[in-house]
Amino acid sequence: PFNSGNLFMLCIDASHNITALGGQPLYVGLSADKLSDGVGGYFGQLLWDATTAEPKGSLPFQWTDPNTNQQESKILVYQKLSQDVCGVVADQP
Repeated sequence: PFNSGNLFMLCIDASHNITALGGQPLYVGLSADKLSDGVGGYFGQLLWDATTAEPKGSLPFQWTDPNTNQQESKILVYQKLSQDVCGVVADQP
């Protein structure tokens, strides 16, 4: 399931396809660019650009929770692994 409480795992590949998303397995295989970052950008591209600049780090972003349809402030602590970027998403402090 790749999730626990308000924490969940997110992985995307070089083509921005979601390879793991805790709590939302139906999103696996879809483009992360279909997920809005809350300010009109493409989340997959945003994450891949951040990873290109820094292979390990954190990325704050806005997320529309698919269960509640509410905007939430999140942070992704990520690391580039071979051909994927994986990380843990948490609520912003």
